[in-house]
Amino acid sequence: MNPKGTVGIEETQSKKYRLRLPRSVAAGSSRYLSTGLEVTPANLRAVKRLAIQIESDIDQGTFDTSLDRYRKPKTAPVNLEKSLTITELCDGFCNYRRSGLAETTYYREYRKKLLNRFRKLPIQDPKKAGQIRNYLVTNYSQDTSKRSLEYLSACCEWAVSSDLLTNNYFEGMAKGLKKSRKSIEEIDPFTVKERESIIEAFRTHLHHYHYAPMVAFMFYTGARPGEIAALTWGDISDRDVRIWRSYDTSLKLVKETKTGVTRRFPINEQLGSLISSMRTGEEARTDLVFTGPQGGRVNFTRFTNQVWRGCRSGKKVYRGVLGPLVETGAISRYRPPYNCRHTFITTMLEAGQSVTRVARLVGNSPEVILRHYSGVISGGDLPEI
Repeated sequence: MNPKGTVGIEETQSKKYRLRLPRSVAAGSSRYLSTGLEVTPANLRAVKRLAIQIESDIDQGTFDTSLDRYRKPKTAPVNLEKSLTITELCDGFCNYRRSGLAETTYYREYRKKLLNRFRKLPIQDPKKAGQIRNYLVTNYSQDTSKRSLEYLSACCEWAVSSDLLTNNYFEGMAKGLKKSRKSIEEIDPFTVKERESIIEAFRTHLHHYHYAPMVAFMFYTGARPGEIAALTWGDISDRDVRIWRSYDTSLKLVKETKTGVTRRFPINEQLGSLISSMRTGEEARTDLVFTGPQGGRVNFTRFTNQVWRGCRSGKKVYRGVLGPLVETGAISRYRPPYNCRHTFITTMLEAGQSVTRVARLVGNSPEVILRHYSGVISGGDLPEI
């Protein structure tokens, strides 16, 4: 099934191409736009490019309902090799990939980050791939340049298979550029003693004590912030916590978890005691487990900036909880809230839990756990062999 917003290409009985518009913008006979172009490989490329333009206009809210913008001459098609820009190429590829992506990934990673970057490229001709590579390397990090060139190569590969381009001009362009690897410093867990100091600091804080149960839950489960923000009391039973949804703060929507997998986190004595202390007996199944101080869903961006770390906003200064802990030596250095997850993972591994089980608990693959955490855990004393 074609994703919503996709323009279909059809052949009429008179052996000419017409476009089928999505129901979201047209209905009845007005859904069909005749191109007047006969069925030939060259004309097919022109029609595909027109379909990409219409899909882009629909996505950006600039669709011409009169269809005048899309009516092409019934003569020879445009030369795509000269007119297809990098922005149009990537826009079409975004729409092609959309049905297989989470909405948050599609909007944040593809349309907002990648497509916006390529719109700013001063060179828009795909055939000038070498110049584009040089521009990227000069203006961005090697990591960003490598990922951009890999993406552009994927775009061209799709365009070639769709008869929009004759060559993948970016093939092999990313070779030689090094992609940065997460360093041990980025996977920087707290010690168990530091963990307890942070939980206690929240519990006794004059203004931010409301967040103490949530901070403890982060440390005890390794759940992602979005998963915690989406958690309801209906997800918690006597035996386990069902983690199956995530809330995206920037897009303000509830979606599936990052990996699309539902997991059940077993409740041990430590976690059970925390959950019992939070219950009032009046919770509805749809009520959020964790909320902001005034109710409503937790905004983790605000929590990180104003509560956890502290920041200045205009004339107002927010003094975070972790700053004083660093000053007193209760924790050795500042780390962001996501390191609560790193702390849980490394603590479980050092306690002897298998990589497979830890991966299952936190919603990752064993390969990801091994790749990112194998160099972090201390492993204790070297045993005799």
